[in-house]
Amino acid sequence: MKMVTSVSKMYKHRGNHFHRRSTKKYWHIIGYEYDDYEEEWKMFCEQVSWIKAIYYKCNKYKKFNLACPSCKNTYMLLVKKEKYLEKQECPECQESFKDLYEEYAENL
Repeated sequence: MKMVTSVSKMYKHRGNHFHRRSTKKYWHIIGYEYDDYEEEWKMFCEQVSWIKAIYYKCNKYKKFNLACPSCKNTYMLLVKKEKYLEKQECPECQESFKDLYEEYAENL
């Protein structure tokens, strides 16, 4: 499963130290892909056509690092819109992040 976080134009050989002026820019997508074998998220960068770039620009995900105040762990969440953050739950203590942050704000 691919979750694209960025769509941009980059040079094809951007790691080269000898950059030529005649090189063209190409559309690339950057995001995260879940590896079933190692069971973790891995970052990827891939060259795509301009039609796919337009599609992925409309369907990008946002990356959030949320910290649970009760179990003191941080989690990476990929969501399409910020309004979906209210529905997310901590994987360990099964409490919603919205409730946890409201309690934390009241105690301050």
